[in-house]
Amino acid sequence: MATPPEACTTPCAISRAMGRAEAAWRETLRSITVADLATDVTSDYDPGALGRIRTWLNTAGA
Repeated sequence: MATPPEACTTPCAISRAMGRAEAAWRETLRSITVADLATDVTSDYDPGALGRIRTWLNTAGA
């Protein structure tokens, strides 16, 4: 808002909102385990999905 950097001594409303949003998604991610993700994949997709994901992960960096 055309404020010089030296006058910015506290986070603005947008920065505060973004900080809260980041904290919320990090908290959510902290509560999810790899086992939870595997269970979700197994229930959402066909039985071969985990194997295809494993193959993809092993070859993605090759």
